[in-house]
Amino acid sequence: MEKTRGFLMDMISAEVRAYIKLLTNIEIENLYYDWSLENRSGVFLGGGPSPYDMEKSYQGKDKDHEEVANMSGKVEKEPSKIKSTRIISRTLIVVRDEILVEIEKQLIQDGKENALRNAKGKLEKSMLNLDHINSHIEGEVVELFIDWDFNIDRSFIIMILNPNS
Repeated sequence: MEKTRGFLMDMISAEVRAYIKLLTNIEIENLYYDWSLENRSGVFLGGGPSPYDMEKSYQGKDKDHEEVANMSGKVEKEPSKIKSTRIISRTLIVVRDEILVEIEKQLIQDGKENALRNAKGKLEKSMLNLDHINSHIEGEVVELFIDWDFNIDRSFIIMILNPNS
Protein backbone atom coordinates (compact mmCIF):
# COMPACT_ATOMS: atom_id res chain seq x y z
CA MET A 1 0.00 0.00 0.00
CA GLU A 2 2.79 2.45 0.91
CA LYS A 3 4.56 1.75 -2.39
CA THR A 4 1.39 2.57 -4.35
CA ARG A 5 0.82 5.70 -2.28
CA GLY A 6 4.35 6.92 -2.94
CA PHE A 7 4.02 6.23 -6.66
CA LEU A 8 0.72 8.14 -6.86
CA MET A 9 2.09 11.08 -4.87
CA ASP A 10 5.12 11.28 -7.15
CA MET A 11 2.75 11.44 -10.11
CA ILE A 12 0.41 14.13 -8.73
CA SER A 13 2.82 16.24 -6.68
CA ALA A 14 3.42 18.77 -9.46
CA GLU A 15 -0.32 19.04 -10.06
CA VAL A 16 -1.06 19.61 -6.36
CA ARG A 17 1.65 22.31 -6.16
CA ALA A 18 0.24 24.02 -9.27
CA TYR A 19 -3.28 23.95 -7.82
CA ILE A 20 -2.07 25.48 -4.54
CA LYS A 21 -0.34 28.24 -6.50
CA LEU A 22 -3.51 28.87 -8.49
CA LEU A 23 -5.64 29.14 -5.35
CA THR A 24 -3.23 31.00 -3.06
CA ASN A 25 -0.57 32.51 -5.32
CA ILE A 26 2.00 30.81 -3.07
CA GLU A 27 4.84 28.92 -4.76
CA ILE A 28 5.34 25.44 -3.26
CA GLU A 29 8.80 24.06 -4.06
CA ASN A 30 8.56 20.82 -2.09
CA LEU A 31 5.56 18.81 -0.97
CA TYR A 32 5.83 16.44 1.97
CA TYR A 33 3.13 14.05 3.13
CA ASP A 34 2.26 11.18 5.40
CA TRP A 35 -0.82 9.08 6.02
CA SER A 36 -2.46 7.19 8.82
CA LEU A 37 -4.27 4.38 7.07
CA GLU A 38 -5.86 3.17 10.31
CA ASN A 39 -7.26 6.66 11.05
CA ARG A 40 -8.02 7.34 7.38
CA SER A 41 -6.24 10.66 7.60
CA GLY A 42 -3.18 12.35 6.23
CA VAL A 43 -1.30 15.60 6.01
CA PHE A 44 0.45 17.65 3.34
CA LEU A 45 3.24 20.07 4.19
CA GLY A 46 4.41 22.47 1.53
CA GLY A 47 7.76 24.21 1.55
CA GLY A 48 8.36 27.40 -0.41
CA PRO A 49 11.12 29.88 -1.11
CA SER A 50 10.34 32.01 1.95
CA PRO A 51 11.27 30.44 5.30
CA TYR A 52 8.53 30.14 7.89
CA ASP A 53 9.22 31.68 11.31
CA MET A 54 10.15 28.65 13.41
CA GLU A 55 11.43 30.75 16.30
CA LYS A 56 8.02 31.52 17.81
CA SER A 57 7.81 30.24 21.35
CA TYR A 58 5.08 27.97 22.71
CA GLN A 59 4.54 26.17 25.99
CA GLY A 60 6.83 23.14 26.26
CA LYS A 61 8.99 23.92 23.21
CA ASP A 62 12.32 23.12 24.92
CA LYS A 63 10.97 19.85 26.34
CA ASP A 64 9.54 18.92 22.95
CA HIS A 65 12.99 19.42 21.45
CA GLU A 66 14.53 17.24 24.18
CA GLU A 67 12.04 14.43 23.52
CA VAL A 68 12.53 14.60 19.75
CA ALA A 69 16.33 14.60 20.18
CA ASN A 70 16.05 11.62 22.55
CA MET A 71 13.94 9.64 20.06
CA SER A 72 16.25 10.58 17.18
CA GLY A 73 19.30 9.50 19.15
CA LYS A 74 17.76 6.06 19.65
CA VAL A 75 16.60 5.59 16.06
CA GLU A 76 19.41 7.26 14.09
CA LYS A 77 21.39 10.12 15.60
CA GLU A 78 20.56 13.34 17.38
CA PRO A 79 19.81 16.15 14.93
CA SER A 80 22.33 18.93 14.48
CA LYS A 81 19.43 21.36 14.69
CA ILE A 82 15.79 21.20 15.82
CA LYS A 83 13.26 23.92 15.09
CA SER A 84 9.56 23.90 15.84
CA THR A 85 6.46 26.02 15.93
CA ARG A 86 2.74 25.78 16.47
CA ILE A 87 1.25 27.18 13.30
CA ILE A 88 -2.27 27.03 14.76
CA SER A 89 -3.61 25.67 18.04
CA ARG A 90 -4.06 22.22 16.46
CA THR A 91 -0.79 21.87 14.54
CA LEU A 92 2.78 21.57 15.81
CA ILE A 93 5.61 21.21 13.29
CA VAL A 94 9.10 20.02 14.23
CA VAL A 95 11.99 20.18 11.74
CA ARG A 96 15.15 18.12 12.29
CA ASP A 97 18.38 18.54 10.34
CA GLU A 98 21.19 16.03 9.81
CA ILE A 99 19.73 12.86 11.33
CA LEU A 100 20.80 10.28 8.75
CA VAL A 101 23.51 7.79 9.64
CA GLU A 102 25.87 6.30 7.05
CA ILE A 103 23.94 3.06 6.53
CA GLU A 104 20.78 5.07 5.75
CA LYS A 105 22.68 7.20 3.24
CA GLN A 106 23.92 4.02 1.57
CA LEU A 107 20.41 2.56 1.42
CA ILE A 108 19.25 5.74 -0.30
CA GLN A 109 22.14 5.52 -2.79
CA ASP A 110 21.20 1.88 -3.43
CA GLY A 111 17.63 2.87 -4.33
CA LYS A 112 16.05 1.59 -1.12
CA GLU A 113 14.50 4.94 -0.19
CA ASN A 114 10.93 3.60 0.07
CA ALA A 115 11.94 0.74 2.36
CA LEU A 116 13.93 3.16 4.51
CA ARG A 117 11.02 5.63 4.62
CA ASN A 118 8.59 2.91 5.74
CA ALA A 119 10.94 1.49 8.38
CA LYS A 120 11.89 4.90 9.79
CA GLY A 121 8.25 5.98 9.90
CA LYS A 122 7.15 2.98 11.92
CA LEU A 123 10.15 3.11 14.23
CA GLU A 124 10.13 6.86 14.90
CA LYS A 125 6.37 6.96 15.52
CA SER A 126 6.60 4.07 17.97
CA MET A 127 9.57 5.55 19.85
CA LEU A 128 8.42 9.16 20.21
CA ASN A 129 7.11 9.45 23.78
CA LEU A 130 3.80 11.24 23.22
CA ASP A 131 2.87 10.94 26.90
CA HIS A 132 5.95 13.00 27.75
CA ILE A 133 5.11 15.59 25.08
CA ASN A 134 1.48 15.73 26.19
CA SER A 135 2.56 16.37 29.78
CA HIS A 136 3.99 19.81 28.98
CA ILE A 137 2.17 21.22 25.96
CA GLU A 138 -1.23 22.86 25.76
CA GLY A 139 -3.31 20.07 24.31
CA GLU A 140 -2.86 16.41 23.47
CA VAL A 141 -1.24 14.83 20.41
CA VAL A 142 -3.98 12.90 18.62
CA GLU A 143 -2.13 12.15 15.37
CA LEU A 144 1.50 12.01 14.33
CA PHE A 145 2.89 12.33 10.81
CA ILE A 146 6.53 12.19 9.67
CA ASP A 147 8.24 12.75 6.33
CA TRP A 148 11.82 13.31 5.19
CA ASP A 149 13.73 15.13 2.52
CA PHE A 150 16.61 12.68 2.17
CA ASN A 151 18.37 14.93 -0.36
CA ILE A 152 19.03 17.60 2.27
CA ASP A 153 18.92 15.31 5.34
CA ARG A 154 15.89 16.99 6.88
CA SER A 155 12.85 15.55 8.63
CA PHE A 156 9.41 16.98 9.34
CA ILE A 157 7.26 15.84 12.23
CA ILE A 158 3.68 17.11 12.24
CA MET A 159 1.66 16.65 15.39
CA ILE A 160 -2.09 17.19 15.24
CA LEU A 161 -3.34 18.29 18.63
CA ASN A 162 -6.59 18.39 20.48
CA PRO A 163 -6.06 21.82 22.05
CA ASN A 164 -8.89 21.40 24.57
CA SER A 165 -7.37 18.40 26.37
